[in-house]
Amino acid sequence: NIGCTFSRFDGVWRARCDVFSHTWRAPARPASCDFDWGSAMRMGRTTRPRFLCVSDAAGGSSILAYGRTRRIGPFTCRSLQSGLRCTNAAGHGWKLSKQTRRFF
Repeated sequence: NIGCTFSRFDGVWRARCDVFSHTWRAPARPASCDFDWGSAMRMGRTTRPRFLCVSDAAGGSSILAYGRTRRIGPFTCRSLQSGLRCTNAAGHGWKLSKQTRRFF
């Protein structure tokens, strides 16, 4: 239900996760967004998470099993039955699940 991608381009790291099915309410769609809103979020190496206006979906072919942690560049993600928690080098991040979306 959660797909994530991690990228590094010209030395700039980014993490993006999409929650494909959720019950939480996203913030209001900005007038400038003509695509999908409220299910995709991104953060940089030290930046706070934010929602994205997207026309695609994030996700890969590997699955992070419950109880496992994966570090990719400056990001650390831990998969639990209660959701996916990802943080960056500055300690900013998110906790995502079907029921929960929390930025910190």
